[in-house]
Amino acid sequence: MLVSWLLEGEDNPIVSILSKGGVFSVERVLSMENQQLIDLSAFRWNDQDVVFLKHFLSKRCSDQSDPPASLEQLFDHHRYFTHTLSSGSPVLDGLIGGIRTEQLVELSGESSTGKSELCMSACADAVLNHRVKVLYIDSGGNFDYKRFYEILVSKLQFDSIHTSIENKAKKVMAMVSVAQASDIQSLSVVMAQTCDIIESDSSEHPFRLVVVDSLTPLLSPLVGTGGKHSKAGYAVLSRTAMALRRLAVKFGIAVLYTNSTVRDTMSPFFIMKPSLGLSWISVPDVRILLSRHEESKVIAQLIKSRNQSLPEPSQFLTLEVLPRVIKM
Repeated sequence: MLVSWLLEGEDNPIVSILSKGGVFSVERVLSMENQQLIDLSAFRWNDQDVVFLKHFLSKRCSDQSDPPASLEQLFDHHRYFTHTLSSGSPVLDGLIGGIRTEQLVELSGESSTGKSELCMSACADAVLNHRVKVLYIDSGGNFDYKRFYEILVSKLQFDSIHTSIENKAKKVMAMVSVAQASDIQSLSVVMAQTCDIIESDSSEHPFRLVVVDSLTPLLSPLVGTGGKHSKAGYAVLSRTAMALRRLAVKFGIAVLYTNSTVRDTMSPFFIMKPSLGLSWISVPDVRILLSRHEESKVIAQLIKSRNQSLPEPSQFLTLEVLPRVIKM
């Protein structure tokens, strides 16, 4: 229960339980013995709960440049920024639990595995179901306005409230901003401008979802043979990862990006793995590997998640795919 309270950002009695015991600060919680916290909760928490709570508080403090000292302020900030958006596919949502704000989610896969289609579908769900604005950073001409309009119309067909589906689709399309990034420098400029826009807009949060489709052409030139980087390349990858993390955590944004795959020459069967090398493994909070199974199917495997335990390698979900359309 404690874990679900923290991850979902729900109103919860954690602060009340701790304050009744005279514990009001983050520092005090982190300095207490696990058994003391268990006793304080009247044994509603176990040792695993307390370990998770301490990890959560430490992570929240390390992610913020000026973290709140009091528990109440920290959880108020957490509730305000924590939301769960759809991945664009109910089937994929069942696998990963949706896309959480303050996290980086990677869709990796070779060409024609539906990465851009899923990104556009996630954008459509965000503007239609969550009424939030979206920024789509396009590095390779992957955002297709006509296709996005078709996805919106297909989703609105299930909503009988709107008498004019076409007019509604055109209206919500205005909630999606598209920016071009032809290289890593232009991506850095777009992200810096996005931060400036959010910080200057006190009346309304401009974006809750930022999509980068794709990171591969921007960062792969920095990756050497075997996934090794030069010192300069490693520095650029690190700065990019930090900029994406800052965007997600500081402003409560869900960051969804796509990545390509390369063949793992070290594995017995030369299986496909996400590109960008070993130093990038720690960057995403959630990593999904997409692979073509048949002409009309794509397999989705969860290969990394900070939100849940990983399924067995042999377990995967199949996304039904039409020529260009992921069936939702």
